[in-house]
Formats: sequence, C-alpha cells, structure tokens
Amino acid sequence: MSNYYRYRAWLPVFALLAAWPGTLGEIVCQAIEPNAAEMDRAGRRIDFEMLRRALVLTRSDYLWDPIGQQCHTYGLAQWLPITGIGAASVDRYACRSGLGSHFVLTADFYSQDPAVWKSMGRVLTEYKSLKRLYTGDFYPLGPYSTSGETWLAWQFHRPDLNEGVVQAFRRPQSLVEKESYRLCGLDPSATYALTDLDSQQRTLQNGRDLMERGVAITLTDQPGAAILTYRKQ
Repeated sequence: MSNYYRYRAWLPVFALLAAWPGTLGEIVCQAIEPNAAEMDRAGRRIDFEMLRRALVLTRSDYLWDPIGQQCHTYGLAQWLPITGIGAASVDRYACRSGLGSHFVLTADFYSQDPAVWKSMGRVLTEYKSLKRLYTGDFYPLGPYSTSGETWLAWQFHRPDLNEGVVQAFRRPQSLVEKESYRLCGLDPSATYALTDLDSQQRTLQNGRDLMERGVAITLTDQPGAAILTYRKQ
C-alpha cells in the first residue's frame, strides 16, 4: 500500500474528532489531506521551494542499495546543503555508502551477539567522527555512473575548519584496484595531513600536489570503500 493510501485510511478516524472545531483531529485532517499525495511522491518533489521550508531526511523510496545511495549523494549533494540516509546493515561498504549529514542505522537491536553490538558501535563512532564534515562544500571526483564495474568518489570540504573528507568506492564488478583523484578547494601553498581511516596511516602532502596530481587510493576489497580525512597544517 502506498503512503498516500495509508494516510487516507486514517482520515475517517480523524474526521470523527474533527466534529469538534479546534481539536487535534481537525488540525491533523487539514494537514494530511492536501499533503498526502506529496508524501507518496518521495524524492520526486525535492525542489527549491520545498527546501526553503523543510529538510529532506528520506530522499527516495529506493533505499539501502549501496550503489543507489552513492548515486543519490553524488547527485543531490551538488544541490542540497544537507543530505544523507544511512544503512540497513553493519557492512562497511553499505554503511559508508549511506554516510551524510544525517545517518540512520537499521540493524538487529535485539541481537544477543556481542559482535553485532561491537559492529554497530564501530559504525556509529566512525560516523560521529565525520558528521561535521558533511555540511561542507561538495565536489564530485570523477564521473557519475550507476554501473557496478566502476569507481565513484567525492569530497566534502569545510574551508571554515580547514579540513574535509574524501570517499571512494570500488564497486562489486570493478577490476581496478587503484584510482587517483584530484582534490578541490585547498590552499595550494599549505601542507595537509591525510589520514586513512582503515589503516590509520598519516601522510603529509602539499595542497597544490593534491589538486594537480591528486591522491592515490587503493582498494583490494571488491566491493570496497575508502575514507580519507585531511586537515590543513
């Protein structure tokens, strides 16, 4: 059943309460009736007028597919100052595909397995360490694609904090283990400290080199997801 008909199914209940002017039922009926169709259209009605009045917390009914979430972020972050979604598992590739300004983790919260809770803690700790960066300037790195045979990458840069994050995804059928991406928005005369979140390896690189020669990222996992953070020194 679509969202539209779910909401309409409740209207008779609210109508009973609406017999008394000023009650909650009357208010809810007035709010739901004109907006029920809008709720059913999900991400197809994300427009500039709506963004003046609301935040998009669920950007599409097409949820949890990692490639789909990557494509949503790649496209929407070029227009929306705040976008994100989350993941429906604790898999590293799936979770990193859904990172953004907000993040919802759908997992087995009834599990008695300590390993599940440890994984959930890892996911949420990683997100909390990055959350502030997803309100920065967005730069797509490399071409857009829905193919499972390619890489996809982007950068969020916070010029006010002199730091940012780079995410790169090696998709399931990609045979390429290494890609290089030129970063954007950096100070060419400054030195930046880059940290790989998986290996915790820290390197120093000149801003001009990062923008002209790029940063090399290696992913042996297939699929795989890398996260690099950087900070101006």
